[in-house]
Amino acid sequence: FVSDAERERITFSAPVESTRWQLVDFSVQGPRQDVGQAVWQETAVAISALVLLSMYFLYTLRLHMRRIDRQNATLRTQAQEIQESSAEVINILERTTDAYVEFDAHWHCTYLNRQAGKLLDQAPELAVGQDVRTAFPDLAAAFFNDMQKAQAEGAVQVFSGFYPPSQRWLEIHVH
Repeated sequence: FVSDAERERITFSAPVESTRWQLVDFSVQGPRQDVGQAVWQETAVAISALVLLSMYFLYTLRLHMRRIDRQNATLRTQAQEIQESSAEVINILERTTDAYVEFDAHWHCTYLNRQAGKLLDQAPELAVGQDVRTAFPDLAAAFFNDMQKAQAEGAVQVFSGFYPPSQRWLEIHVH
């Protein structure tokens, strides 16, 4: 469908075989532009747009990388502070005359000071990672029910009992 205004600009018309279509050529009004130059201009605009988009993405990527670097520096500082405070706590626990044993929520030994190793007749490096019933079967047999009760209640429990392997009475504080 061609409007009346467009019909006046038709300079050439020919039927397309086996169709009802007509091939038409419109006269160009105004200065004629070289097709190659038009393609070059469109290509230049597209390339400029790609360059600008690339620059934007690189800029935002650099901003994110700087933010990540600052967060990593903060995390490294915090990790160093935690290591230093952990080292201080371990130093205190190793010097105390009390036996100290730490378990996770699943009753795996996470720490055992030397005094506890002597009292329970267990090398600290062998006990860490072990279940309380595996690492300290006699302790578990004597006190595990009380330890589980303390965990379930979430309150400090203090109980005592005779510990046959060391032939001693023990007072145990579970936190």
